[in-house]
Amino acid sequence: MELKIRELAKILESEFIGDKKYLDYPINFEMDSRKSQTGNVFWAIKGINFDSHQFVVDVMKKGAIMAIVNQDWVLANPNQIQAYIPVKNSEKAMLKLAKGYAHKFSATKIGITGSNGKTTTKDMINTVLSSTLNGFATSGNYNNHIGVPLTLFRLKHEHDYAIVEMGTNHPGEIQILSQATQPHIAIVTNIGPSHLEYFRSVENIFEEKMTIVKGLNKGGYLVVNADDKFLANLKSTSKYKLVTFGVNNGQVKPKDLTWDDNACAQFKIGRTQYKLNVPGIHNLYNALATIAVAQIVKIPKSKISESLGQYGGSHLRMEIKEVENYKIAADCYNANPVSTSMALQTIAQMTCSGKKIAVLGDMLELGPESAEMHAELGNHIAELGFDVLCTIGEFSKHIGQRAKDRGMSPQDIHHFNNNIALSNFVTQIVGNGDIVLVKASRGIKLDEVVSALEKQEG
Repeated sequence: MELKIRELAKILESEFIGDKKYLDYPINFEMDSRKSQTGNVFWAIKGINFDSHQFVVDVMKKGAIMAIVNQDWVLANPNQIQAYIPVKNSEKAMLKLAKGYAHKFSATKIGITGSNGKTTTKDMINTVLSSTLNGFATSGNYNNHIGVPLTLFRLKHEHDYAIVEMGTNHPGEIQILSQATQPHIAIVTNIGPSHLEYFRSVENIFEEKMTIVKGLNKGGYLVVNADDKFLANLKSTSKYKLVTFGVNNGQVKPKDLTWDDNACAQFKIGRTQYKLNVPGIHNLYNALATIAVAQIVKIPKSKISESLGQYGGSHLRMEIKEVENYKIAADCYNANPVSTSMALQTIAQMTCSGKKIAVLGDMLELGPESAEMHAELGNHIAELGFDVLCTIGEFSKHIGQRAKDRGMSPQDIHHFNNNIALSNFVTQIVGNGDIVLVKASRGIKLDEVVSALEKQEG
């Protein structure tokens, strides 16, 4: 992080308390009290279920040069530490610092949100932009009120771009993340039923995702999916220029679209030919969003095509794994009705000499309609002709029941109470030429099933 303590205090509109010799020290943040603290600035966070202020005294003894702490902690613990900057709320202060810090740099900031495809689109964009420019993207799941600031703190003067993923599971979160980031380009991949336990309706999700424009730089670009019914009717405004993409509609739209045996898309945009190395129509949408952004930042068309062709997928997000004589489609980092339906369609579209096996777990945080939303997937399973269905979780049993009602043989439907039993069964039935889709919300931990299937190799 290219920032000194005196600049930190100025951005936070607070005062550094301590030995003035530290004012020109460069900052290296650390939030984990268990790690080495020598020369670090410890940022104490008070959350709903934890309060790292309890470790402040200890980390100072371990060699931290100062701490960011809440004012009420200072009042309750006078003279406990010798060097600190007091703030009213350390969580909000982190977002404030991120905004002030990011403003120092000329890098093009790209904010991305949506119900599905955020991470894959982020990774695709980074793959393409990094072919000619110097920059970075959000790491892992650092897409919340802590992760976004930590992402922005990575900015340096040599960077040309920063791609910042913005996630939410409660109302009001996207706006503050966008206002901290102040993107030059904002992307909304799509709107769908995710986190309905907290948002109550897809309309509310749409309103939440659209607050990304609250932080958008004036004259910036809003890139949206024109095939999405919630996004299709948006128009350019005095604040931003609208750029649209889609399979059926939009400024960036494929022509001469075909699919190979692995359900990977081949198409043209203009005179440029594209061939994806990741399967499914959802990845086609992710690629179209990527092309739209790459065109805005003026990446050569040949580089866009070449880089997209080299992109091999994101970890546990429709990641195709070749295991000796069968394939695993590992898509168990997250799940909602739209993403699961797309995953099922993708597998149905793939050429397969053996069985098509669906291993599905619960989609979490869907609220009162969870049972019916899971049951609806049973319709798809029956219609798409899967040979075997394995489910796990409280709500996923409804998938099997609906599939049976729609004509799937009960002998091909299996429900399990734990991942060990599920893994044992799937590894026993998988055979030559099979493809196994493994899909659920992260909390179901179906990566354990993926690991068991991978161990079969050899």
